[in-house]
Amino acid sequence: FIILLDPADVPLQAAKMMKYVAEARCPGQTENIYQTAADRLFEFFAVVFFVTRIVFYPYVCWSAHIEATHFFDKGLPEWTCVVLLYILLVLQVYWFTLLAKVAYTILVLGKPVEDIRSDDEEEEDEKKKPMARKKGQ
Repeated sequence: FIILLDPADVPLQAAKMMKYVAEARCPGQTENIYQTAADRLFEFFAVVFFVTRIVFYPYVCWSAHIEATHFFDKGLPEWTCVVLLYILLVLQVYWFTLLAKVAYTILVLGKPVEDIRSDDEEEEDEKKKPMARKKGQ
């Protein structure tokens, strides 16, 4: 089960790392080797995500729902697990639609996409700094 969910995390984290390196080493440049590497890793992440979480993972849900019934009777705990597996499948499909929208924006529209969450973290850090100064005064 986890073997299907974890492989996509590696290229995603590597793409993030390349993006941060690109911002640190080549500020203001949109085309550099680090950004290109980040883009290729993101594409690889999208393919791995699709194959493992959209193609293979539904079989896990089906197997837990249908095949497992042939081997043992299901009570409340077993049905709870099956329902949770299907909820996770719905989340995977939702996340893939978000991923597809980002890919469409980059590949078809040619617009750069930024991670808006990173800006929030920086703003929170900036807000905390003045408060720390006031405490020290």
